[in-house]
Amino acid sequence: MVLFALLVGRQLWLVLVDAPALDADARNPRRARLAVGRGSIVGRDGTPLAYTRGEKRIYPFGSAFAHAIGYASTRYGTAGLEDAFDRVLNPLHFEFGAPVGEQIEVDEHVGAVGH
Repeated sequence: MVLFALLVGRQLWLVLVDAPALDADARNPRRARLAVGRGSIVGRDGTPLAYTRGEKRIYPFGSAFAHAIGYASTRYGTAGLEDAFDRVLNPLHFEFGAPVGEQIEVDEHVGAVGH
């Protein structure tokens, strides 16, 4: 009974006291930063593969390139190229005092990506 009470107490502490700090933590995968200005992912020929319109991430080819492009979701976080290049695509990351939010280019081998 004591162990159950400790378990309930810890759960309540996490929900009521620690929740705001956990939610605000940048490492929280549910906090994908889909700010206006997130960079685009384009094919070598300039075809847009992922871009942001307003606060919504658009994937023109739907699931056709999902395995490589991945996703950026406020619910599920990021995966694929969206995750691998989050520091480049995300306008909230700063390098040398300037916002990033750049565009990346994907070649036919998908593994070789430049910006």
